[in-house]
Amino acid sequence: MSAKQTNLTRGPDTGNNANKTQIVELSPQPVHFEYINDVARKVCLAGSFNDWRPEGTELIPQGGGKWAKDLMLTPGSYEYRLVVDGQWLADPNARESVPNPFGGQNSVKIVSPPVPRNAPLLLAASRNTRRAAPARR
Repeated sequence: MSAKQTNLTRGPDTGNNANKTQIVELSPQPVHFEYINDVARKVCLAGSFNDWRPEGTELIPQGGGKWAKDLMLTPGSYEYRLVVDGQWLADPNARESVPNPFGGQNSVKIVSPPVPRNAPLLLAASRNTRRAAPARR
């Protein structure tokens, strides 16, 4: 999914009519990728966000073996792999992974939609209002 595409979802209407909905555009947001390898010469990302083409998404060396890159991604789920000196690897820092058709694992990056600043806050209270009996001496 490219950053130029627009995803739409229905969100709560801020007006008085609770049954109305408004269309909310899911905008791309910065997503940070980081990898540490002090002997790598080149580190790239290949994934569903760039049609699995690592050439255009090279991580930037930060010094001390740290590599990093920020991508603009719309909310959703993205599978990806690191390409380190030409070798395709799962991201050891990924929180989730899924099997791929080649017998390995693809890392998964979940990009959550931002919470609107004017979204209503719902608090839940416990229905159990009984108090504990006082301790007996």
